[in-house]
Amino acid sequence: MVQRVQPACAFDSLHDTSRSLRIDKSIVAAIAVGLLVNACGSSPAAVVPTPSPALPSPSPTDTKNMVIAIASTFVQTVPVAVSTNFDLDIEDVGTVDIPNLYLTFDAGDLFMAKYTIESAGPCRVDAAVTGALACGRLAKGAHLVFTIKGTPKNTGTFVIKFHVNQYKTHLYEADGTQYVYSWTQTVTA
Repeated sequence: MVQRVQPACAFDSLHDTSRSLRIDKSIVAAIAVGLLVNACGSSPAAVVPTPSPALPSPSPTDTKNMVIAIASTFVQTVPVAVSTNFDLDIEDVGTVDIPNLYLTFDAGDLFMAKYTIESAGPCRVDAAVTGALACGRLAKGAHLVFTIKGTPKNTGTFVIKFHVNQYKTHLYEADGTQYVYSWTQTVTA
């Protein structure tokens, strides 16, 4: 988000009202005017970027009532350096909200190193958790439907494994199993 900031000062005109000023005062005045113009800028409004909100620092959470259902689709063969989509639909089928839904890719697969992640819907990379996308709160009964858009950097066949977590804790599906989800994609020249 970009926030516009109005200048703190503006001058309609600057008139020298006294020609009898001593040289040292005129130098001081010129420096002061230069500093004010520099500080206020010459445009009507300066653009100041708003920093992204900090990711949550979750405390330990009881996850026994957090249950998910997941569906995903992806393209099995893509050319190197051509963008591809991984579509996901994650539903909270448990009895409580999931406060900090994460997708965590297995470290050995290096998904985030082998692909340039262009977008991931409402999710964003959490640099504090290796290979993780932080997706925020998922309310009980709600679906999180989004697309991870990435571009493969190298050719080869990649098995991309991931978990759906409440922060760093793997979540169960309705059948009581913690699954390791995977996509197998061949990247051609």
